[in-house]
Amino acid sequence: GGNIKERFKPVDLAMNFSVIKMYPLRFSEATMLLLSFDSSLGLTDINSKNYQLPDIHGNYKASHNFYLGVKVGLMFNTEQGK
Repeated sequence: GGNIKERFKPVDLAMNFSVIKMYPLRFSEATMLLLSFDSSLGLTDINSKNYQLPDIHGNYKASHNFYLGVKVGLMFNTEQGK
């Protein structure tokens, strides 16, 4: 029981990394396909002080957020021909 907000800190600093590639589409000069590989790694420990529990050897290891993802989208040039 309890509130999950007690277990984690309210702020996490992270470093983000993205690799983006755009491909023109043959059927329209105003449209491109966007492909992006993204990653984020939390730099700070997310556990609140009361929940920084040691492992079976008595050592505490900080917990960090981590994200890895892929995005696919369409980009439209709305100023085509101006």
